[in-house]
Amino acid sequence: MSTEVRVLTAAGRGAIAVVEAVGPEAAEIIAERFEGSTPFNAAPLGSIRFGRWRRDESSVGEEVVAVRTAPGRVEVHCHGGSAAPAAIVRSLVELGAIARAERLPPSSPAEEALRWLAQAPTERVAGVLLDQAAGALEAVVETLLSDLARDDLSKARDSIHQLLSRERLASRLVTPWRVVVTGRPNVGKSALVNALLGYERAIVFDLPGTTRDIVTASTAIGGWPVTLADTAGLRATDDPLEAAGVGLAREALATADIVVAVEEAGVEIEPGAEEGAVYVASKADLAPSGWRAPAGVIATCAPRGEGIPELLAAIERSMGVTPLELGEAVPLGAWRYQRLRAAGEALDRHDRAAAEASLRALLAPVGL
Repeated sequence: MSTEVRVLTAAGRGAIAVVEAVGPEAAEIIAERFEGSTPFNAAPLGSIRFGRWRRDESSVGEEVVAVRTAPGRVEVHCHGGSAAPAAIVRSLVELGAIARAERLPPSSPAEEALRWLAQAPTERVAGVLLDQAAGALEAVVETLLSDLARDDLSKARDSIHQLLSRERLASRLVTPWRVVVTGRPNVGKSALVNALLGYERAIVFDLPGTTRDIVTASTAIGGWPVTLADTAGLRATDDPLEAAGVGLAREALATADIVVAVEEAGVEIEPGAEEGAVYVASKADLAPSGWRAPAGVIATCAPRGEGIPELLAAIERSMGVTPLELGEAVPLGAWRYQRLRAAGEALDRHDRAAAEASLRALLAPVGL
């Protein structure tokens, strides 16, 4: 049997692209071009190998990641776009592999995951989508249907609840989390945003009301895409320009996924006043002698980077993303979560047939 090779990821921009080789000699043919610290064809299943892809004997090669995902199946992860994966396919064809152009059936959720993958903004998101492209949801649905056939409704309910817990994550795989930094004028919001980003995006100046518009920047926190928004200080003002900025800041707060509420260290802070917010005491280096941050408040000194790792961790916790193991299913699309809820409600009524119908509908191309 020949080794077949194809590009798994959809056409278009993306963080990474994935080339799949399938066949009894897939690992051996990959080893011809993959140059790592150890021979690739000796790598165990699931072992991730970092190395360089040599398109021919004389090339230096570009950095790639390769993994044997199953007996006779290898994935090579390279730079996104079209040029890099096409070059890998060509080099494998030169070694005798057969290129396959066809993709998965349009009705498969895996095909939908491939389309999303072209928009993956971070490697962590790409990893989740690759698991879905490899059939993670189909595998879970098959297990659920088996549970129903055995009348193990309790196990099926637990599995459905676990899938439903990933709804918030699914909605933010390619649409960034919106994190809005708010507080009074001149409390250090812009300096904090710059520290979180690692570069100066917002203007820092010792004059209240410096930020008049919403300054945004894209980054990643915990591997998840985030848009950070630095807003005008909240206060009453007679300045029409500043007042407009305050109005925009309030609008941004209304649409925020996570709010970072900032006050100067030493000023009384009441954690919990803003539900779900992360509370920060800025300028901790200027706090009165003996001052300590109250419980639930993160003390920071942005210019020194103090408290920034703790703040990043707190923002990630506020995302409420449950930890994922390799290969776990994350249903894509709001309508699939509606189907999951319908399946759970059917189980509560002990209507196994309705639950089975809702679960099978998860594998449809659209929520019909």
